[in-house]
Amino acid sequence: MTRINVILYQKFVICTLLTFIFIFARKHGQKFYAKDLTEMNFNKTLYENVFVLIVYYTSGCEPCEKFLPNFEYAGSRAIKNDPPILFAKVNCGKSFSKRLCHDITGIPTMKFYKYGRYADEFPFKERATMAKYAAKFVNPDVEEILSKNHYVQYLDSTSYAVIGLFAKPCELKEAYLNVTNLMYARFDYAQSSEREVLNYQNVRRGIVVYKPDYMRNSFEEDFSVYNSEPDLDKIKDFIIKSFHGLAGFRRPENKNDFTPPLLTVFYDFDFKHSIGKSKIVRNTLLSVASKYRNRLNFAISRSGDWSGLLKKFGIENVDGRLGKPITTALDVYERKYIMEEEYSEESLDKFVRKLIDRSLKPFVKSGRIRGKNDSLIMELTARNLEDVAFNNSIDVLLYVYNPSCNVCHVMYKAIDNLAEELKDESILICQIDGIANDLPKLVKPIGYPTIFYLQKNRKHKPVMFFGGPNFHDLIIFVTRYSTDDLRRFNRMGQVRKAEKDEL
Repeated sequence: MTRINVILYQKFVICTLLTFIFIFARKHGQKFYAKDLTEMNFNKTLYENVFVLIVYYTSGCEPCEKFLPNFEYAGSRAIKNDPPILFAKVNCGKSFSKRLCHDITGIPTMKFYKYGRYADEFPFKERATMAKYAAKFVNPDVEEILSKNHYVQYLDSTSYAVIGLFAKPCELKEAYLNVTNLMYARFDYAQSSEREVLNYQNVRRGIVVYKPDYMRNSFEEDFSVYNSEPDLDKIKDFIIKSFHGLAGFRRPENKNDFTPPLLTVFYDFDFKHSIGKSKIVRNTLLSVASKYRNRLNFAISRSGDWSGLLKKFGIENVDGRLGKPITTALDVYERKYIMEEEYSEESLDKFVRKLIDRSLKPFVKSGRIRGKNDSLIMELTARNLEDVAFNNSIDVLLYVYNPSCNVCHVMYKAIDNLAEELKDESILICQIDGIANDLPKLVKPIGYPTIFYLQKNRKHKPVMFFGGPNFHDLIIFVTRYSTDDLRRFNRMGQVRKAEKDEL
């Protein structure tokens, strides 16, 4: 062999060896690990593992594909913690996992479970810190306040203070400590039974929540006190609402704290380097929010964190609008609204009144129909979805797809076959692009593809399909939920005897 051939051969051997080592390490050393969960093993996994962190995702979701390797990397380290934390994942796009994703509002989403019970939403972290951050949920540390000076120093040292003050043991104290276990990593918790601390705060039995310094304002108190019944869900709700106040800082990691009806002001908020401008924008919102606090929820958000969301409101060039507040709103049905007027207290007040009076026209992102709409499957857009699918007296099968989803192409063939078999039945089969069109809350997909059946007398309660992308599962689904008996198929999805004899 020549010298060049020897060098090439050596490089080939080295590359092959490194590849083998990498594959072996990944397979046997569990360098990357996250357990796959389905309906079959979900409850069993939560029962067998004290601490479980689950990410909900779909195949073909670009943010999910970028995040999953980091999640699996962190999972291989968290499983070695003491106590161990199991990292697991649920593919909401798979038919055998969709039931687990019925309450998921965004993809990807992470949720933390303790002792088989949902504890809290988990914020997104870099892979190097994810396992350490998860450990905070496992080993909560409630600081004991020993004096008035200690109390003042504690408040000065943290922006996320939640303090339990109890003169003596009680059920509320026990409930408070349970809540710290359920949602520890989001706040800094402390407790005290010292008389001078209780006298200083003027609370002898209660939970005190302080707002962060940068969120304090003249429209509301700096702190709130809970001294009602020892109900865990009520305490959690109180802590979250008190922390955010009239108009909290909505970030991707706490988005589920803010529910519709919701008005959000997007701006390049910076409470460190541009405090003055940021507070002016927020105080304008607070002035209006103080008038309508019982009618609407309010929030502020940093524009750069929500460019994807703003695109759904038809706002494409977020960078070009830096320095100018953007005001959007969602009503209880999650219909979208945009304030077109320049941001001011007067225009904001006017916008809110119209939103409450339902005199605003919602923004609807609507795609366009490609080609002729003359097949057995009717193509819909957001503009005609309500009229065709909801405002009629006929059963409707609605197929929501993503054009770039490979499984959707397989599902379409099954639906096309179904449409051919049911062409003489009183069932309207429709499809709609879930990416190009805004969809109402009733038929929001949890992944792609998603299929809904709308019975003619129960349009407000669509039934979701959980079968596979094949004709057999589809026909069983349709015959089960069709309002009227079908001519060709019985309720078991089988061809009627008379039809068989003709064949």
